[in-house]
Amino acid sequence: MPYTEFRGGQAVSETSYEYEDGVLVRSVTVSEPRWTDLDRGLLLALLAERADKCSECSHPMSLCRDPKRIGDWEVVQDICHPTLIAQVKAEELAKHKRRGVVLATRNKRR
Repeated sequence: MPYTEFRGGQAVSETSYEYEDGVLVRSVTVSEPRWTDLDRGLLLALLAERADKCSECSHPMSLCRDPKRIGDWEVVQDICHPTLIAQVKAEELAKHKRRGVVLATRNKRR
């Protein structure tokens, strides 16, 4: 879906009618293209950004693969508490040889 259409824009169309002796013989509808120049430009920019995205770290490859920038990076640890609880439960199930269990998390306060 084009960005302008996603934002609620609609292509304008205009219909003209041709008559001969008072009888409609032809109607011609001309519509603007669904994809504007802006839409095409945005899509090309998105594709270029995705092509330059590292599959490992998600940073631009032009930065993460540059040997001159090796000292620019640091590892940041964060804890997702629902994932932590699910991992603990998975370890417990593995100890008891329970297989095929699908784990999901939900907030008890809802």
